[in-house]
Amino acid sequence: MNIKRAKEEIEHTVKAYLAKDALGEYAIPAIRQRPILLMGPPGIGKTQVMEQVARECGVALVAYTITHHTRQSAVGLPFIRQRHYGDKDVSVTEYTMSEIIASIYAKMEATGLSEGILFIDEINCVSETLAPTMLQFLYGPLQRNKYNNENVEHYDYNLEKSAEIFEAAGCTQDADGYWCRNGERISFTINATPGDQVRIDMAQIAAQQLREAGLDVKADVPAGGIDWAGQECCIIGWGSPFDADDHTYKVFGTDKGANYSGYSNALVDEYLTQARQTENENERKEAYAKFQEALAETPAYTFFCYIDALYAAENTIQGIDEDTVLGHHGVGIFWNICDWTIENQ
Repeated sequence: MNIKRAKEEIEHTVKAYLAKDALGEYAIPAIRQRPILLMGPPGIGKTQVMEQVARECGVALVAYTITHHTRQSAVGLPFIRQRHYGDKDVSVTEYTMSEIIASIYAKMEATGLSEGILFIDEINCVSETLAPTMLQFLYGPLQRNKYNNENVEHYDYNLEKSAEIFEAAGCTQDADGYWCRNGERISFTINATPGDQVRIDMAQIAAQQLREAGLDVKADVPAGGIDWAGQECCIIGWGSPFDADDHTYKVFGTDKGANYSGYSNALVDEYLTQARQTENENERKEAYAKFQEALAETPAYTFFCYIDALYAAENTIQGIDEDTVLGHHGVGIFWNICDWTIENQ
């Protein structure tokens, strides 16, 4: 995508997000709006694109280079406040307003504009202490499920820790900074499915970050499609808006139908079987918690991210449930399609 096309896409998105219905409400509620990721090398003109879009759409622009911020300036500074709960006074921690949010209010006062664009530059270089606040990282297959276990190992992006692990394994770095074992550079290729631009972008991002960690990794899009039996690494995705069993047992169970990586773990098999053989919620919660702990000990995949999609439909289609959209490529939105109706305008 070139600069002109990128600008057009952003401009169309801004106009769609700001469009209002007959009652003056946003046609796309703010909770359904999603941020836009604009990627490009330094100096290509990303900030200028945002300035032009803001000017042509008649909205304000607040631009921040996130690498210039600490967690305190981006989130706010903590302070102690006294509260009365029940029959006693307690000290609680609250936070001052974020410097970024304060700048938005200052821009509103200075321009008289109540709508605008918040442009956060260099978000891919955000510090390790701030990253968890800015982004939601994926650490497991049940992260958005009611059975999620938040206490499992998250495997954060930690270059120092990865270097320690490589050194402990007897690896050394060559003149180019790549890790080698037994004199051979550690390298592999991440394949993405042709025609799936989202996964292609993911493969490129993953390859870039792994190169920063000292691995000779490339991203590729095989013209003939992915050779599932012969590929070294690939981007794969799945999801389900239904019961946790629907996207765990068949994916991680030994020799099950959607276990494309050939993963096998006796504890994972045991806990997933326990979870599907009882209707007791507490027993299922315990079984799924143990499953996630066992999976985190010996991961089947490097979990990447959840894909948040923005759905649009003709206003003549009635009956769409906005609260159920999770699924492979967003198919979860069709769960009640039998109840949809099409009205004549």
